[in-house]
Amino acid sequence: MVVGAGTVAWRMTHAGVTIPASDLYTVRYGTVTQTVATTGTLQAPKQVALSFLASGQLKALDVSVGQHVQAGQTLAQLNDATIAPQVAQAQAQLASAQAALQKAEEGPTPQAVAVAQANLQHAQVVLQGAQQQYQDEQAIFNDRLSAQQSVQQAQDQVNQDAAALQAAEVGLAKAQNALQQAQVGVNTSALNSISYTIQQDQDLLTAAEQQLSNDQQTLAAEQADETAAQNVYNEYLTLWGNLDPNTYAQAQADVAEGNGAATGFSTSTGVSMTAQQYVTAYTTDSGALSQLQSAQQLVAKTQQAIDADYAQIQQAQANLTNAQNQQANLAQMNPLTVQAAQIAVQQAQASVNQAQAAYQAAENGLALAQQLYNDRTAAQAQLDQAANAVAQAQNGVTQAQAQ
Repeated sequence: MVVGAGTVAWRMTHAGVTIPASDLYTVRYGTVTQTVATTGTLQAPKQVALSFLASGQLKALDVSVGQHVQAGQTLAQLNDATIAPQVAQAQAQLASAQAALQKAEEGPTPQAVAVAQANLQHAQVVLQGAQQQYQDEQAIFNDRLSAQQSVQQAQDQVNQDAAALQAAEVGLAKAQNALQQAQVGVNTSALNSISYTIQQDQDLLTAAEQQLSNDQQTLAAEQADETAAQNVYNEYLTLWGNLDPNTYAQAQADVAEGNGAATGFSTSTGVSMTAQQYVTAYTTDSGALSQLQSAQQLVAKTQQAIDADYAQIQQAQANLTNAQNQQANLAQMNPLTVQAAQIAVQQAQASVNQAQAAYQAAENGLALAQQLYNDRTAAQAQLDQAANAVAQAQNGVTQAQAQ
């Protein structure tokens, strides 16, 4: 630019034009500066996205745009009003955990050990009691013999009352027949009627005797079963003696804890066993005793039926004898007076009414016994309650062991 200016000045001078001194420049060497002006977007060569570890409201921004920062310098701060309680809680939990760690490293005190052992022993006793109660309730729930006996006894009572009602009705018919005889005198139809009554009494006697024979055969078979059950129970009694329920409870507890091979269990006869063997022996012995008791109850029940058969035979024989005597009286003696016959009818009718009431009561008792036999809701509730008690006691033992 300077050189160019010098050349223009030289040409204008030679052309006869005067150039002012202020427009004259001396040509020399120097630094030429050229400036370029433009617009654009300034972009950093590297960017880093910063974020807090937790979300929240910005409390302070400690730097501005374009400011130089150093590593570790605080750029911004969050409002810690909601975080501070959490930090305090975490610090409290840390202190509690450190205290628990220190206590665990130091070990429990003798007093704490004694209390924990006492609690554990108490929980184990409660568990054993709950388990025994559950076993008792389960045995009651599974044992249908008692309910069956109640139904059978109610049925026997119905049969006996039905027979008594039938006998009372027969007696009423006889009394009514005697009254008719007293009113019209002895005749052929009266003799035929008493003969028919005698035949009925004879048939009832024959049926009662046949029932007695059947029940006696049943009794013989049940007595054989009772003898066999007694022999089996005696064998176990000779082998093991009387097994201790408390020892059984301890053995059962060991088995429940998976320690069925535990030793130290023995019977009164000196037989050594493991926990599992003692539980099996006790269960077997109890089953044999239950079988024996069931057989004894069946024998007693059949014996009662035989006693009833004898009573029915005796009644049938008495009725037959009475009818035969009436037949003899009709053939050889004068008829009863009308007044005596009327009293006999009234007494016979009262006996029928009483027998009908007893029969109806027996029918109601049988219906109730059958209902109780079929409805097991109460027994199931008792069993469930015992099972819940076992679960609660087991939880108590677990908690005591964890202390």
